This record gives sequence, structure tokens and C-alpha cells, in this order.
Amino acid sequence: MAELTLQSLLEAGAHFGHQTSRWNPQMRRYILTAKNGIHLINLEETLTCVQAAAQKLAQVQENGRSILFVGTKNQAKDAVREAAEKCKQCYVNVRWLGGLLTNYSTIKKSLKKVDDIDRMEQDGTFKLLPKKEVNRLRKKRERILNFLAGVKEMKGLPGAVVIVDILKEHISLLEARRLKIPVIGILDTNADPTKVEFPIPANDDSLKTVQLILDSLADVIAATPIKVVQRDNKDDEGDGRRRIVKRKIIKTIVRKKRLKGSGEAAEETSVSDAAASSESVSHE
Repeated sequence: MAELTLQSLLEAGAHFGHQTSRWNPQMRRYILTAKNGIHLINLEETLTCVQAAAQKLAQVQENGRSILFVGTKNQAKDAVREAAEKCKQCYVNVRWLGGLLTNYSTIKKSLKKVDDIDRMEQDGTFKLLPKKEVNRLRKKRERILNFLAGVKEMKGLPGAVVIVDILKEHISLLEARRLKIPVIGILDTNADPTKVEFPIPANDDSLKTVQLILDSLADVIAATPIKVVQRDNKDDEGDGRRRIVKRKIIKTIVRKKRLKGSGEAAEETSVSDAAASSESVSHE
């Protein structure tokens, strides 16, 4: 894929917007001019926006969160799948199922059914079932994966969503906003850029443009290593580590007191045990 530059964006036709009569006034800052009744997008703005979006996605990747690519129209389907697979992320490119984010627990149950059916086939259970029942289960698996194959490996809600054409994918945009998930949106001159945190003004009807931008974002994600933060199993915010340190300090004090006299040591031990017990209860 060509490197993302002003020239490559120009050659891909990323600057072509919609008819001037269909524009959204919120896109004014991203429009360079109008020619023959068509708005032309300022590609310098596009390049700046892609860089900002890439920086955000790199941050999400560093934190070990998943990124969801969304694009179901013909011009975006293949590009969305290819970009997601390139950086080992999740995608939706057939049809957005309502509640995929806001009712994710139900989606997980559907995917669990797929795992159960696969397990039944592998462990020989299918051989014990009537042929009609086996066919029913296989069709059910196929139907689920037809819509959810791209999110089968998604562990929990994504840390960011990349959407191609926020007007068409308005349901996914609404769900992401409701859950306060950052959205990167490739949008045309007829869309409202204030609806997403990271708008990328470009011709979202151009296959080459969509491929170019998504591929650029995927490269950044793939090149960003995940930073693993080790924490105490019971305390995600590090309270467990602080509790252990406090206990060590208390034990040190006890040992020092014991050198001064057994009477004082006994008293200090009683205090230290009570403090450690109180500290443990307060955090667990």
C-alpha cells in the first residue's frame, strides 16, 4: 500500500466531497473550496487528522485494549477486514447487530454457542445426534458467524472504534458514544464531525481512499507494542502492592522493638497485627 502523503491522498481521490447542496456546515473548516458544484476537502487537514487518530490508536494499543473497525458498505467491506486482520484487531463488515456494544453480554452468549457447537463436533458428540439436529446446529453456527466472525476474538468492550462513513454506521456510532468509547470516523462533507472525537475528512465513497487511510492506521497499531502493567490480582489500582509494603514496614518496626525488650515487642506486635488486619479488610 502507498505511503500516506498529500500526493497519495490526492491520487486516491480523497479530496472529492459531495455536492455543495448536501454539505454539513460543521465541515466548513475541512473544506478547501468548491468546484463545479462539488466541495473539495483540504487534504492537509485530512493528513493532520489521520496523524491525531493514529496517535490515539497507538495509545489504546499500548494499554492492551482492543480496537474495533466498522464499515459495512461495499466500498469499505474488504478494506475494513484487511486492516483489522493486518493489526490483529476486530471488525464488523457485514451488518451491525444492534446492541453489539451496549448489549455485549448477549453477543458473548451467541459466540459461546459457536464454541459449544465446535466442541461438540470435535469431541464426537455429533456422531450421537440425529443428522437433522447436526444440520440445524451447523446452520446456527454459520448464521452467527456470518455477522460476528470479526468479533469472535474480542475480549470485552473495545478501547476505540474506527468507523467508515458515520452516517451509514449511525447505530454503531450511537452505541459507542453512549458507552463513551472514543470514535475515529472517516467522514465526507455531508457528515457532522462533532459527533466523533477524531474525525478524518475524506471521500468515504472511494475504495482507494478508505484502503489508504485504514492501512495507514493499521500500520501504526501493528507497530505499537503492548505495555503490560503488572498488578496485584485483587487490587487493579495497585492497592494490594501498597498493602504488602505497609505490612513489611510494620514487621520491620516489630523486629526493631524486640531488640529493646520483649515487653515492648509484644505490645508492638499486637498493634502491628491489628493494623495489618484492618488494612487487609479495607482493601478486600
